[in-house]
Amino acid sequence: MTLSEKLFNLVQDKYLGSESISRSALVGLSAEVNAELLQMLVDNPDKRIRTKDGRIVPLILIARPESEIVQSADQLWRIPGVDDSFGTYEEAVAHYKSLCQDGYAERGWGRGWQDFAVIVRNTPDAPVVYLATGRGDLNASVDTATVTFGFLPQSNVGDGCGYFLTDEFFLGLLPQVDCDQGKNWPNGYTKLLKPIFEELSTPDDVWRLAKVMNLAADKKNKIPCRVLEAILGIPNSENLRLKESMLKRQMSLMVHLSEILASPEKAAFYERLRDELGDDSHYVDLFEDYILRRSAAASIEDCIYTTYSGIARCSRVGAFICEPWWEVFTVALLERVLTVQDPAAFKVIALNALAGEFPDKRQPLVGNNSMEFAFQMDGTEASVSVSRSNKLLEGGIPIADTYVYQAGDKDTKTFKLTFEAVIDVTVKSPRATHDILMLDSADAGCFVTINDTLLLKKAGAFQPFRSNANHSFVSQLVATKETNGMLQLFPGCHFVLDKDSVSVKYEGSSSEEKLSVDEYDKYYGVRCDIRDGADLTFSGKVNGKRCAYTVSMQVDQKEDKSFQTEFKHLVECHLNHANPTASVSFDSATVSSRLSQEHFIAVVDTEVAVGYPLLIADDIAAFTNNVWLDSCSKATAKVFQTVDPRPDHQAWRQACQSVEAENYFGARKMLFKALAQHKELGGNIFEEYPLHVIVKPENEVVRKLLEEYLAAYNAWLETDYVNAIVTDTVWLYMSRSGSLGAKPDVILFPPQHPVRLYWQYQAQRYMRDMLKSGRESNIVASFDSHSIPDVVYMPMMNSTTGKTVLASYFALPTSSDYWGAYHGYDPVLTAKDIDESPFFVNWGFEITSIKRTMSTGEVESAISATQAVCIAKDSLNVRYIAKNMGGASARLLLQQGVAFLNGKDDAGPKFGPRQVSIIGPQASRGQEGVTEAEIMRAREITSGRLQWFTESATEKNRLKVDVTIASLGAVNISAHQMTDDPSIGVVSAGGLLRYRNRSRGVITASEIVESRLTHAAVDVSAENADNVFLRTLELLEGESFGSRDLPGHVRFNADLVGSGIMKPNDDSSHYYAISSSDVDQACFEALNGNAGVYLWEYRLPMPGAHSSGTDGFYLLAKENDTMIQAVSEAVKSLNPDGATDDTIRRMLFVSAKRGIPTVKNLASGGKSALGEVGVLVTLNMLQGNLLQEEGGGICPAHIVDGEYEYFTIMIPMDVFRERFESLAKSILGVRTPTRPDIVAFSIKCKRDDNDLSPLRMRLSFVEVKTRRDKMTTVGMEDALTQADYFRQLYTMDDSGLPRLCKWEKIDFLVGMLSFGFRVYESVGTLLKPLVGLYPKVVAALFEKPDFLEVNPQPRLSVVHSVSESKLSMESDGAYRVVEISKADGYEMAIGGAVPSAISSVGTWGLLPVEEVSGNDDGASAQQTSPSAAENQPSAENVNPQTASEVGCVVGPADNVAPEANPVVAPSHVEVTTEETTEAEEIPMDMEEKYQDVLQSIKDAFEDFGIQTKRVGAPIETPNLVLIDYKGSKTCTEARIVHAKKEFLSTYGVDLHRVESRKGVVRLVLKRERRAVLFMDEIWSRFGYDCTAAAEKGLLIAIQEDNGVPIYLNPQKEASPHSLVAGMTGSGKSVLLLNMLYCLKDRFPLDAVKVFIMDPKKVDFMDFSGIPNFEVIPEKDKAVEVFSGLVTEMEKRYTLFAEKKVKKVSQYNSLPDVEKLPIIWCFHDEFADWFLDEDYQASVGVSISSLSAKARAAGIYLVFAAQRPEAKVMPPFMRSNFGLRLVLKVSDPGTSAISLGDAKAFGQANELLGKGHMIVVLSETQAYCQVPNIKGLD
Repeated sequence: MTLSEKLFNLVQDKYLGSESISRSALVGLSAEVNAELLQMLVDNPDKRIRTKDGRIVPLILIARPESEIVQSADQLWRIPGVDDSFGTYEEAVAHYKSLCQDGYAERGWGRGWQDFAVIVRNTPDAPVVYLATGRGDLNASVDTATVTFGFLPQSNVGDGCGYFLTDEFFLGLLPQVDCDQGKNWPNGYTKLLKPIFEELSTPDDVWRLAKVMNLAADKKNKIPCRVLEAILGIPNSENLRLKESMLKRQMSLMVHLSEILASPEKAAFYERLRDELGDDSHYVDLFEDYILRRSAAASIEDCIYTTYSGIARCSRVGAFICEPWWEVFTVALLERVLTVQDPAAFKVIALNALAGEFPDKRQPLVGNNSMEFAFQMDGTEASVSVSRSNKLLEGGIPIADTYVYQAGDKDTKTFKLTFEAVIDVTVKSPRATHDILMLDSADAGCFVTINDTLLLKKAGAFQPFRSNANHSFVSQLVATKETNGMLQLFPGCHFVLDKDSVSVKYEGSSSEEKLSVDEYDKYYGVRCDIRDGADLTFSGKVNGKRCAYTVSMQVDQKEDKSFQTEFKHLVECHLNHANPTASVSFDSATVSSRLSQEHFIAVVDTEVAVGYPLLIADDIAAFTNNVWLDSCSKATAKVFQTVDPRPDHQAWRQACQSVEAENYFGARKMLFKALAQHKELGGNIFEEYPLHVIVKPENEVVRKLLEEYLAAYNAWLETDYVNAIVTDTVWLYMSRSGSLGAKPDVILFPPQHPVRLYWQYQAQRYMRDMLKSGRESNIVASFDSHSIPDVVYMPMMNSTTGKTVLASYFALPTSSDYWGAYHGYDPVLTAKDIDESPFFVNWGFEITSIKRTMSTGEVESAISATQAVCIAKDSLNVRYIAKNMGGASARLLLQQGVAFLNGKDDAGPKFGPRQVSIIGPQASRGQEGVTEAEIMRAREITSGRLQWFTESATEKNRLKVDVTIASLGAVNISAHQMTDDPSIGVVSAGGLLRYRNRSRGVITASEIVESRLTHAAVDVSAENADNVFLRTLELLEGESFGSRDLPGHVRFNADLVGSGIMKPNDDSSHYYAISSSDVDQACFEALNGNAGVYLWEYRLPMPGAHSSGTDGFYLLAKENDTMIQAVSEAVKSLNPDGATDDTIRRMLFVSAKRGIPTVKNLASGGKSALGEVGVLVTLNMLQGNLLQEEGGGICPAHIVDGEYEYFTIMIPMDVFRERFESLAKSILGVRTPTRPDIVAFSIKCKRDDNDLSPLRMRLSFVEVKTRRDKMTTVGMEDALTQADYFRQLYTMDDSGLPRLCKWEKIDFLVGMLSFGFRVYESVGTLLKPLVGLYPKVVAALFEKPDFLEVNPQPRLSVVHSVSESKLSMESDGAYRVVEISKADGYEMAIGGAVPSAISSVGTWGLLPVEEVSGNDDGASAQQTSPSAAENQPSAENVNPQTASEVGCVVGPADNVAPEANPVVAPSHVEVTTEETTEAEEIPMDMEEKYQDVLQSIKDAFEDFGIQTKRVGAPIETPNLVLIDYKGSKTCTEARIVHAKKEFLSTYGVDLHRVESRKGVVRLVLKRERRAVLFMDEIWSRFGYDCTAAAEKGLLIAIQEDNGVPIYLNPQKEASPHSLVAGMTGSGKSVLLLNMLYCLKDRFPLDAVKVFIMDPKKVDFMDFSGIPNFEVIPEKDKAVEVFSGLVTEMEKRYTLFAEKKVKKVSQYNSLPDVEKLPIIWCFHDEFADWFLDEDYQASVGVSISSLSAKARAAGIYLVFAAQRPEAKVMPPFMRSNFGLRLVLKVSDPGTSAISLGDAKAFGQANELLGKGHMIVVLSETQAYCQVPNIKGLD
């Protein structure tokens, strides 16, 4: 709705809403708005303001004094009682003038209006609406006689026009837009718009803004954020909603931009933009032209917003077009160009500071008498200025130099230094400011702080010493937690500390505690408790004077949360935004902590080789001495049943004397001693130890010792695995008897073990570094310390043979991130074993994988999912399987049952079950579980609606179980040896991420075999600590001795029947809720069909041990009639007859097996079920009935093409929604990203013998839509954007991302691949290749940057109401959309074949593109857009028998015709060389010739609902066919253009363009074969002789639509100079030759003088030697010619002045004068020479002068180039070349530059080439064809 329409409705509502209103005044609008309102009424006679009784109300515009006309919108109005004789508007005005005899024209709206208003007021029933720009325009008579409304602001004071937003009338005229300020309308809206309105200088600007905003709004009165930003004149934020934070950035940019554009530096700004945009730099030229035009109308300084407005055209509602440059010039781009986006990019480094660092401002930078600063700014040249208190100290310091500040006498306290990087005016200078304290000149002479600055509170953390009376100084220090820490006292050169005076007094204590002082290189160290209210006191001398010092300590822990370990603390900082300075308080009284500390002490204090494996059992508490020093390392009184399984003690001691072992023990001792000396780093409690601190420069020695410790262990492992592996380990027995078994139950690696310690250091370092950069990453949830290493082979003494054998021990998840626990699964520990053992009561951590409970979320999901499908039942019966679930799970189930019932009203749930019965065992006395008392309490709380029954009571009461809740836990877990083709896992660079390889079991489908063996994802041959760590992991896991002969895998069996969860052929439970982190959805495949159970829904486990609710959740459902019926109803949307029950069961079987779509959604009914049916159809279309081991579909899972093999896996995104949202938020900052339905992973491999090597992997995105009716094209386009965020994540430049963010992206893909590989390996033939391929693909993702490619074109599969399936929306030679008819959809849903109309698409571009080398543009394969002609293997023409036998498809390339070989133009000149005919006669009957095309267009119009009639017969031109149709409401240019792709793909009509003409819409089609026009024939046909040439000018082309010649006659044009643009092969040279031959053959040689600049030196050689024609092939000569032309021009103007004529034609008509020839100057390929700065400088002034003034002198310029961009032809010069002859160009930007103001006429990049041209003359804009020239080679 336009602004005028809104105003009309507002006035009309006033009159219809009240009978009392007769005369009114609408005030406050601008004159322009008033005029447009009146014009709208004039143009629409039926639109009139009417009173309630139907009378017309005239609108009278009260004119300003300068106006002589009083306007009325109603030209046939009468005033009863005044004069019935006049009835027209003119008569009314004449009558009015007669009433104003005192001077209408002079006094305008003065007394005359008053008289007229009095007449109207005194006339009964004379309604009128006065329009006035302001209330002051109304005189007293009008004002008192009217009801006034409109824009009446209370005040118009303040900046600009911000007061408009305080007026409700004005706000009611604006459209709405989504924003982030509370309510969308109007509060947040006005807050966001106010700063911009305050910059608008006049009300007229505001009303124009309101007008355009209304034009751009949709039918719901809403305006897209992007469009509003363009209208407001602020940069493109790329957001969907207005955001206050973004608007601040946009306005800051606009302020800076206005300064740049008004300064001489704007040229530098344009160049920086071009450099940033690269190949898209033509947008800068568009912007430059735009700014020139806009700034000519108004000063940029007046209002940058109106100048920058990005709306190119908005002529009617919704018809807005944004300037192409505005779309490209995003906030991000402008911030990169105008400012330094990240202030941290400018770094200041204090080289010799004693304390403090940039940019941490918790404390000042502390130095002695001088401080040296260095600077860094990546990739930018700058100089640095230094100032103090706004006073410049030094400027112009090169960025590579340093600056030294020398302390002065005035530096007695802290002061600020400001460093500013001065780049240029286009870049906002980044600054860095910091407090400085120079000790040698400071009054206090010293400085006190804490060693770990992160303990200091950020705000108000530190107050330096300030002087008090009597030479005393006080300071304050605020910490974030109470801890034992080290205070550092930094002395100046004049300060002497009295060490005996240092003491601390704690709050509440009456005495002081003396403290010892450690002296370090640069400071004194004092360790004490940092407590709130504590005072540190000391004394010393400064310059010989004794001074007293007090440091008052405060602890601010208001927002602090204590963490048990430093590792958990850092993880919480990333996952839950914990405070980085929060305290860590570990319970060091536990047994595990005691063992760790005793080991540390034994290593430091003794000289013996401590580390023989320690034996302990549950009686360890009885041992009070250091158990590591026991003679046989045995901390238990129990005895062995047979023999000690550890390696022989004496043999171990002997082995410890080897060089490698001694190096290890020596490195360990040195490291532990260094840690003990650095008490401030955390002592010997490794769980509290901030390992990341050792990377600080002052602790470099500690870091190197850690690396030497790891390297020594690695060397020992390589030479003596058996003795090295057992060293520093703990062997744990859990038996409650008095003897120890043959093998320990658990092997423990303590925190200080080399690999455990180094892994913690790595993890903490990466996490802390990323926090310091201000970012967080969810990848830390996958940092699994439990699997470091993942399997070890421990040497055990065989009790029978006495020989040492290796036994496999596998990593167990525990509640500790520091201790490593390993179990041999022989026999398997159970939850009962742990429950009955008192061992872990005070141990310090638990083995969580064995004894676990279901999480709250899991139990809640089980209950809510079941009650949702049991909504018609009164009661919900839940069976609880206690086996392998801790008693806490039963208690949680009870609590959730109570919460479920009491979460409703007192009468029970409004919907669904009103009673809950839990069936399971109760805990006996002394057992963990739910007690009778707890059950009774629950019954009371729920008023008896919750019951608890035992299994026996269930049978007695005949309860039917609705859901069985159980945890598989560690059921049926065993060690496993892969004897065939063992697969291994992958560990990432740094060792922080481990990916185990899971595969299907060899016995049953319910088994998972999981590899615990490791292979590094990167090359580890280089010598560095990280690679040593990875090599050590491989050694620990048996790489050195070929451990593949030993069990290195773990087997999990998810057999529900065997585990007792499900009874054979038992219908006692409808649903089974299973929780486990050990299995996945593929394990339940065997239940499909056999047990009548389907995987109903599932949730995959979240990665890592640090996420909440990490276990997987699987809800299984028994088949029932309701389920079958629900799916049948969904299928009826495709086939009204539905499907048989067996067919439905097959669909359920396939869905449950794939895991996509879920059976729950498929059977849910309604729209959700319809969508899931579409997903099933799409999957079957893509890959056939994959899981029944049938090849098929357009892109089968396995394709063999010679030595190459392709594996394509379809993965659902819904399963990974939470992880994807987390990733998008972490990296893109997007909270709710859209996502595709399916991601296709296609892996190209090369087979070498029996080995597959992955070469490349392509990601493609498939969106699925299902509609009952037909989906619109707009809807399809919108659906194709669903994958935008996913594609952005994996195509963005991540060179600046921290490593953890890069790993997070890879980790997400690996998670999806793991899911997909498990599903697809259920196809037996794919099992073996996929198992071996998975680790290679994971490794390639980490190691090969070019391994991953992303399909730039998303795909859409839509099932909707179309008569036949088809392909549509072609882009870059490939179809993006597959439209499936409902009939075909049904066939594919039930497993039918893919129709031929779809299969012709080949593999749909899903396979990786071929490697590309030697591209002309240098683009890599990843950057190359795929096309339909891609050389991709296809499923076409495959022997079905072969395919079914091998389970894959072997076939040739897609059956797609390759693109025709490009036409090569002759090297000499650009001519038309495609297959064409001679100028052929147009057939008499065009109807007959084009009858098939006409019928296709008719069919398309009918299908699209376009109602029209054809006008006349088709018109055939040399290039095109023109067909006109009568315009109508449905037949519009926009509607046909919108369906242009469908015209081609569906109806075979190739629309070249669509034009709107008066009363008709013209469809322009390409001719099958273009006709060639030759110059001599055209001259003959149109009688082009010397007379015609002299009169009309140069004949250059034939107009396309009417065959009329186009003449170029500069003397008759307003702008005489011509700009010729066109790419190679477009026909530039042929056009120039046409012009030159006209001059040569049709003009007297003495009448013209022609200069031809020929950079190529060959195109115009034929004109050399012709009189008055001069060909200039060299630049130097060209410079002389242009200089001579300027001289000639000035000479001619002198002659004209003497003869008193103005132009050359007048001069030549004079008698007795020497005729002056017309001078033509042609410059071909001028861009080649203009890139030479010297040449451009030499001729630039001359050309500017000629282009501006040479017209009257008879000198005409014709310049030709492929791309006339600004750097070769500045816009001011280009604007003087008003005649545009534009042939085919390369891109839309070049088209816009070349066409200039006529760019809206057409797109030159869409021309056909070979002389097809757009001509823009003063009065002509036309498509035309340039004639060819016979005889050209």
